[in-house]
Amino acid sequence: MKEYGVVSEAWAPFNDGKRNFFADPILSEIGRKYEKSATQVALRWNIQRGVVVIPKSVHEDRMKQNIDIFDFTLSQDVLGNII
Repeated sequence: MKEYGVVSEAWAPFNDGKRNFFADPILSEIGRKYEKSATQVALRWNIQRGVVVIPKSVHEDRMKQNIDIFDFTLSQDVLGNII
């Protein structure tokens, strides 16, 4: 995709909240390490991989949380462990 200048885009980076995404034990554990939520970890993971994320929310507190992901960087170990 890089060769053609194409950027991946995540239209539903939270899986529409299905499968207990917001309480995922792996993302929650990583979040505790960085003092962030599972949601913020997922957004940061995508951003660090060069994926454009479009999280949807109508709640002001969630919108603020969604943008508060640029004050930390996931380690290479963590990036490799999130699938």
